[in-house]
Parts: sequence; structure tokens; C-alpha cells
Amino acid sequence: MNKYLLRYIPKVYKNEVKDIYYGEKVYNEYTKRWNKTIIVIWKDLEENEYQNATYMKNKLSDIGR
Repeated sequence: MNKYLLRYIPKVYKNEVKDIYYGEKVYNEYTKRWNKTIIVIWKDLEENEYQNATYMKNKLSDIGR
């Protein structure tokens, strides 16, 4: 588990995270930048992949899991 990435998870969901780590590096055609994907495995064994840490934080805060 990457403790640095855990700080991007909203407080409400921190207890539900089983593992969080960097995925592969991908190129975003829209922003013309490279992103490291973030992979989150939840305690119910559901796995989500996000394009970067800031996007993950915003999505979890606005929409939820």
C-alpha cells in the first residue's frame, strides 16, 4: 500500500481501502501530458483505476465510490 497516495482518498473512504498503488504510465491526448494511473482495491475486492491522483480525489469527493 502506498501511504502517499492514501492522502488523496477522502476521509470517508479511507477505512474501505485495502490497497492503493501506481499503475502504468499513459499519455493523455487531451492534456498532452503523461499520467501515472492509480489503482485502488477496496475491501469488498472491487478494483477501480483512475487517470491520476487529483482526478481520483475529485471524483470520490463529488460522486462517491
